[in-house]
Amino acid sequence: MKNLKHFYFIILLVVISTQPFYSQNADTLKSEQITSIKLTDIPIELEKATSIVALEESKLKNSKIVEKVKQQFEKTNSNYDAQKSKLDSLNLNNQTSGKIKELLRQWQVVQNDVTSFLNDITDQTTTLEREKANFIQLGKVWRQTKEEASQKKIPSDLVKAITGLEKKVKNIEKLITNELNTLLVIQTNLSKNSIGIEKIITKIREIDNANRRNILVRNALPIWALDKDTTQAKPLNDELDDILNSYKTAYTEFLVTYKDDVLSFIVMFLLFLLFVISLKSHSKEIESEDKKNQESLIVFSYPLSATLLIFGILMSFFYGDAPAAFKSIVKIILLIPLVRISVKIINPQLVKALYVFSVLFVLNQVKVAASSATLIERLLLFGLEIISILGIIWLIKKNRFSENLYAEEKKAFVVLGRRIALSLFAISFIANIFGFVKLGIVLVNGIYETVFATFILIVGIIIIRAIVLVFLKTKFAQRSRVIQYQSEKIKHTTEKIVQISAKIIWIVIALGAFNIYVPVRDWVVKILTDEIGFGNFSTSLADIFLFIVTVWVSFKISRFIIFILDEDILPRLSLPRGVPGTISTLTKYFVIILGFLIAVSSVGLDLNKFTILIGALGVGIGFGLQDLVNNFISGLILIFERPIQVGDVVHFNQIEGRVTNIGIRSSRIKTWQGSEIIVPNGHLVSNDVINWTFSDKMRRIEIKVGVEYGCDVNQIKELLLSCAKANDRILSNPEPVVIFRDFGESSLDFELRSWTSNFDLWFTISSELRFAINKIFEENNITIPFPQRDIYIKTPKAADPIEESKSEEQKKKEE
Repeated sequence: MKNLKHFYFIILLVVISTQPFYSQNADTLKSEQITSIKLTDIPIELEKATSIVALEESKLKNSKIVEKVKQQFEKTNSNYDAQKSKLDSLNLNNQTSGKIKELLRQWQVVQNDVTSFLNDITDQTTTLEREKANFIQLGKVWRQTKEEASQKKIPSDLVKAITGLEKKVKNIEKLITNELNTLLVIQTNLSKNSIGIEKIITKIREIDNANRRNILVRNALPIWALDKDTTQAKPLNDELDDILNSYKTAYTEFLVTYKDDVLSFIVMFLLFLLFVISLKSHSKEIESEDKKNQESLIVFSYPLSATLLIFGILMSFFYGDAPAAFKSIVKIILLIPLVRISVKIINPQLVKALYVFSVLFVLNQVKVAASSATLIERLLLFGLEIISILGIIWLIKKNRFSENLYAEEKKAFVVLGRRIALSLFAISFIANIFGFVKLGIVLVNGIYETVFATFILIVGIIIIRAIVLVFLKTKFAQRSRVIQYQSEKIKHTTEKIVQISAKIIWIVIALGAFNIYVPVRDWVVKILTDEIGFGNFSTSLADIFLFIVTVWVSFKISRFIIFILDEDILPRLSLPRGVPGTISTLTKYFVIILGFLIAVSSVGLDLNKFTILIGALGVGIGFGLQDLVNNFISGLILIFERPIQVGDVVHFNQIEGRVTNIGIRSSRIKTWQGSEIIVPNGHLVSNDVINWTFSDKMRRIEIKVGVEYGCDVNQIKELLLSCAKANDRILSNPEPVVIFRDFGESSLDFELRSWTSNFDLWFTISSELRFAINKIFEENNITIPFPQRDIYIKTPKAADPIEESKSEEQKKKEE
């Protein structure tokens, strides 16, 4: 720590010493007060200032920033004008929902470009304004210096040099001003365009919301009145040309927009493909009786298809702003690997149904790409509805769903899904008949997009499970101690995370497919952000949720870090016994406390008020929670002083067992019977505790035995020592000893004392010694006596009648 402070001090001295009055950085020229330069320093500072001015003048004259900004502005402005003229030529109220959404996406892209460009220009203008202010300050300094120097009659050459410097500074000010004015004009025009774009986006959103609200409004003639339709439909060839042009335009726009990312994406794809191919050879070595694992390993027969599916899912996240037609192309392409893998996993009876669904899905994508609200689109919608209804009814009658993928686990979900799909297709068909075409389109699109997402996410989960399963078995992965001993736990946790993520993604896709994602999102945001007041304190459900999630995440992160430390990192380090446990415990509570502080600050709570609240509660804690505070302090003592460590065998209050955990408040002791006892830390600190393994794991074993009188005691000593020496777990240093304890009532009492370093097995070793002693005594005819007692019974003598009569007469006389 001292070295670190010295390092910071040295850095500070270097920074101060390397900052002359004029640095090459123009920011250092700025000063709040005008201070003239000393006469003795004028030549040196004049040379420095001349150098700085010359460098800045050269930079400004050769600068192409303004030209680049002008070119970019012309490009951005022309794009804006083209999009606006295209928008003005359309009647937005007559456009389909698909066209409105695509227009909204296009204008959001334009808005992002303009906003990014505007931020860049703002940064440049700020820099130029700062440089201008610095050179104005520089001019004032030299002007004042010249005035003071003239009064003291300095050489005329020096005055001329200062005058020349002033002219150059004014010239630089002029150049900077010209650049600044040009950028400010462009910035103003961009701001106007930004305002116009915001108005256009607002207008498009209003129309989109209106279309969503009017989904239950009839927007076409009923099927029986189509002969009265006076609108002229496009020829089929023109419809196909429009579809092809939309795909071509979307493809071109994607390449232009993401041209810098395409190459890196392709490289990542190829690397991941090689990785999957390398795992294919390892998958043949895995034998599993688990049905899920068997299904997962099938994907390695199609490494290219598996890679395409994984990157197709990733593409939907990284390129969410891509044109809708391009996304449609990607979905159609992904059908090929999806079908190739699915036919090997699902019930063979569902393969034909999968092929039919694929064809219908492609037709629906073409219909969505057309989005022309013509009779052809409506007839295509009728065809999709009828075929889908008949297909589901056929699957139900043939009982094709009975043995579906994960039928036992997801049977209720499959049954519910088929009922909902059949109902929605029927509603869509009826709506189309009566002229509610928008409703029919939304329902059909929603069903196909949701089913497609379900298939691709299920197969994606299977692919990831297979990759994780095989990767954990590779030699590279087995180098990690964590993977060696906790591979099942890692696999289970990874699968759980993937499944939860897939469910969240599925919900988002389903809501978007049925065109209700935006209103649901806005509704949720409104509920979460509404203020809830409690006197002067106000919060929201979002703040509460954020607080809970942050604390929960901190707990999870702490568990993960402790898991890595305990299983992999700390065992590799040569640390004293107990130090790894201390490091783990401190790390755990550090992460939790840090997460709690982040949670408190993230919800906007004033930490000063929070500190005052803790101080106010301190009095109550001091009186009401003394035991809790005592246990907390005792936990810190146990952690830092380490009188007891995890793994120690202790004896405490008639409790004997192994310490399994030392926490801040309490510790756990697992007894030899298997029960776990939670002991407050205060008891362990304040009471006497016997620690059998505090300094080492040596344990003395004491075997008491008695032999009958008459045995050779030297022979007994040698036999007992031979039993101890014959056991490999008995230490030779300290040597085993035999003690002649006493002459017992029934036996000669001996005691065999020996030491072992295997503390965990001391009870087993003592049992082995007893077996050996019994065996060697039997071989040498030595008897272990049991206690013997001699009982003598005394019988009383018979009474004499004459003596008895005499004694009675004598008693009477005495009376």
